[in-house]
Formats: sequence, C-alpha cells, structure tokens
Amino acid sequence: MKTGDKKKITAAVLRYAVLIAAFIAAFLLIRWFYANLTNDTYEAPLPAVETVHAEPMTLYKSITISGHVEPEEAISVVPYVDGTIISFDLKEGDTVEKGETIAQIDPEPYELQLAQAKAAFEAYDSSFQRVSSLYEKNAASQQDYDSLKAQRDAAEAQLELAELQLSYTDVTAKEGGTIQRKIQAKGSAASKGVPIATLADLSRLVVNVNVGEQYYDLFKDTSKLRVSVTRPASNFSEETECDAEIVFASPYIDPTSKNFRLQIRLLDESGSFVPGMYVKVKIIYDEETGYGLPARVKKLDGTAYCAEDGKAVWKDYSTAFSDGEYFLVPSEDADKAFIIRGQESLLSGESVNVISED
Repeated sequence: MKTGDKKKITAAVLRYAVLIAAFIAAFLLIRWFYANLTNDTYEAPLPAVETVHAEPMTLYKSITISGHVEPEEAISVVPYVDGTIISFDLKEGDTVEKGETIAQIDPEPYELQLAQAKAAFEAYDSSFQRVSSLYEKNAASQQDYDSLKAQRDAAEAQLELAELQLSYTDVTAKEGGTIQRKIQAKGSAASKGVPIATLADLSRLVVNVNVGEQYYDLFKDTSKLRVSVTRPASNFSEETECDAEIVFASPYIDPTSKNFRLQIRLLDESGSFVPGMYVKVKIIYDEETGYGLPARVKKLDGTAYCAEDGKAVWKDYSTAFSDGEYFLVPSEDADKAFIIRGQESLLSGESVNVISED
C-alpha cells in the first residue's frame, strides 16, 4: 500500500471518529439536560360549594285554585204590576233594609181601578143589605139573596185585589242588602215579574270554583281541611287574606270537564272583599313541622349532599315531606351543612371547598 493511500485511510478514520464523538457528546448533553429538567405537576382545584343549614318550620301540602268572589245569594227586585217608574233614586252600592221602598210605579191607574172597585162593591153591598133585610122578613127569595151575596162577595174580592195592586206600586226590598246592579231607571216602563235591580248581602260572600276529578276523595270529609282566600296585591293595596270555610262539594262530576263544583264562604270581617274580585283559594290538606331546607338543595332525582369534614356526603330525600318550595329533613340531620350551590356534578366522598355558609 502506498504511503498516500495510508494517509487517506487514516484521515477518513479520524473524521468518522470525530463525528461519532460529537454524536456521543450531544447525546450525553441532551440526557443531562432532561435529567436535570424540573417537572411541574398540575393539581385541579377542589369544587367550590356553598352551604345552608335547616331551620325550624311548618310546611303545608295544599292545592290553590283561582276564582271570583260572588254574593252567596243575589235577590232580584221585581215589580208585581206594570207601569211607569216615577221614583227610583237609589244607586248601585246603596244599602237598603228589609221592607224599604226601592222604587215607585205610577199609582194613578191603580187608584182609579181602586175607586171603580170600591164603587162597585158599595153598590152591590147596598143592594145586598136591602135584600138581606127583606129576606129576614121572608119578603125576598133565597135565590135573590144568594145571587146578590155572590155579587157582593165578588165585588169585595175585586176591591181587595185593587187595594193590593195599588200597594204593589211601591216596590220594596224583600230582604236587606246592597244594590249590586240597577237595571232600570226613573221614567222607564216596568213590567210585572221583570227585575229592575238586584240586591246582595255583602256580608255573605262566596267563591265557586271547579276542582279536578282527581281531588274528589279529598273533600269527602271537609272538617279536616283548612281554607283561606287571598286577594293579590296591586299598585294600590297589599295582599289581603282571610279565613274561609267549605259550604259544599258537589256530589256530581261533570263528565265533559271532569270537574266538580266547590263553594267556599269567606269569613271576612274587614270588608276587603267585594263581588267580582279575582282571588286565590288555598286548601290545606296536610301539614308537618320539622327542620326545613329550600327545595333547590335537592337535585332532580331528590338527592342532596352535606359537607362533612371537607367531603360531600350523599343523602336521599326523594320521599321527604315537601310543599314545593321547602322540604323537611330528619332531626338528626338538622345541624348539618347542606350544599345549596355546586352540588350538581359532585360524587359522594369527593373533597369540596366550602366558600360560603349561611
């Protein structure tokens, strides 16, 4: 081998040796770098929750139905004779006593009728008196006596009828009450039997409501039920509530609507309710006293979580007594802190971070 060739081989070996040494040095350097690199680990924060404690309270199970106030009885004021109304000065809202004159019908035709009946009666009575005197002396026949007596009696009945009709020209209240509606006015023509006004006793008000068939058995014994009637608040008045009682539950269910009628009497002494008002009738059929929590403590499946020693503890209250807004927990759970916000995604035994308590 020539000297030149050996030098070329030696130079090539040296180049490869240097290259391999460079790779080894780079590998060792990279290994050292990663060996000394600090590893930072991420820890997720604990779920943040808010808690609330149970409070003593009484809950009621009830049904609420809307309705309108009505007088228990509305009395129609009707004239018993025809004629022109010459006096009717009362207005809606006025109170009248039993027997008080409400309106007057023109009495002139009935005064003339009475005068005719009176004249006819006096004529027949005079004739009857003469025949009766003759009859007692056997100077008149039995037929003449009976005929004139019958005519005299008929005339007397006509006189009494004329007197009665004249008295009917004063239209009076058969019962005391408040004029709820004035149908006719002075100057209008009144007709026999057609109402000119309606009266109502505003001290006896009721609400008639329709209740679903599913509640029928609930009203078999109404003595166990508590009833109240509420008038909603407005811009000019506060919400007003009064006690009430059940007058009757209809024994009949409408096959079309599947409802039955329930009549509620208001026990109102304040005068805050009048006919026509929109009200809500609340009927309480069950109640229980204990420790209550807001309904939003429970999840959709009726379960809830307590926060104990920094962990979520699962509780099942799906059958707890509830009025829809609150539910009751056993006395042994009364002092526990219940999670009211942040419980939706928790698991039992999961650590939690309580950020707020009531």
